Amino acid sequence: MERINDFKFTLNVTRESYENKQDALACLSTAGAKAIGRNKMAFEEKTVTVDEFLNLAVSGYAFCNRYQFDTTKKYWIENKKHQKYLMYPTYQRGVNNGAMKVCFKRDEFFRSAQVIFVDVDFTNYQTVQDYIDSLKFKPTCVYMSFSDNKEKHGITSRRFHLVYIFSDELNKEQFINAANALTKTIIEDTKEEMDDDCGTRLSQYMNGCFGNSEVYNTNIIYSYNDIVNIYNNIEEDNVEDVLNKSTTYYSVSEKEGHQENEAEEPLKPLISDR
Repeated sequence: MERINDFKFTLNVTRESYENKQDALACLSTAGAKAIGRNKMAFEEKTVTVDEFLNLAVSGYAFCNRYQFDTTKKYWIENKKHQKYLMYPTYQRGVNNGAMKVCFKRDEFFRSAQVIFVDVDFTNYQTVQDYIDSLKFKPTCVYMSFSDNKEKHGITSRRFHLVYIFSDELNKEQFINAANALTKTIIEDTKEEMDDDCGTRLSQYMNGCFGNSEVYNTNIIYSYNDIVNIYNNIEEDNVEDVLNKSTTYYSVSEKEGHQENEAEEPLKPLISDR
């Protein structure tokens, strides 16, 4: 693992952004999207830096892993009602032309992942900084959830996404191993059970958070062995040096045009008006 400024990685990003979770959920179906005057959710691969990713997140775009198929071939797809349709994996025309259809975001088409998301849906920690500081594996970056600091199931809590970015593409087995190791380590570090382990699923997608520019960035880029070896108590050179360095915090809106901060002490998180 190492800190790399402007490291680029690839993932799937939705063609459109969403201002709230309800709109994103509606756009998972044709009827739902039509009801709110939107297009059905569709994904395209993008190669981005951590800063560019965070800008997409706070602009309301959603993300998922990478999938593989023959775009010139039709596949039989079965929906939840057990109805089967023969279709291309990408749109052949219209506003989503060339983008992956959301129904092809399936385990059987999984290709690889450079990103593992951990969804923190409930915590007793009062600040995100305190939560991050408790972790052995500091996330590459963090952005908030739509339900952050809002009442959900009768509970008000900080809610956010931990994002771990990898230097190489993880295959199916590596993704599952690393995601489970991260989840178990976070539970051990925070002394809190994970309310939702959705980030360990191959075909999971994660919403962004439109309008909330509270983000955290360490620029720590991991390898598969970093996670698995440390989880299995295998020592590696320079691990402690990387993990113990201060995390830098900034608001995306303040980051634009901002030169790298050289201060050794972490900046306090900046939260723009919502």
